[in-house]
Amino acid sequence: MLHNCSHEQRVKVLSSISFFEVVQNKKGTHAIQKMIDLMTLEQEKSLLMSLIKFNVAQMSIDPQATHIIQKSLENFEEESRKIIFEEICE
Repeated sequence: MLHNCSHEQRVKVLSSISFFEVVQNKKGTHAIQKMIDLMTLEQEKSLLMSLIKFNVAQMSIDPQATHIIQKSLENFEEESRKIIFEEICE
């Protein structure tokens, strides 16, 4: 389904979900990971990073949500990874 979504639709989905609840769910985590694989626009990545930024500590200890942190570290540029590292260090 996500393959058929436009960039705008993916942004709308990210904007309308209860992000932390979704990433704590196994199927939700898989969907967000697939979305990360499909992200090409900076707008999508920025929105996702804004959702992750204030939940890094909680996400890093959750057995499902931690996969989103890992996928973001693997797929995003240094500036985005830096945001995650700074939140972990605080």
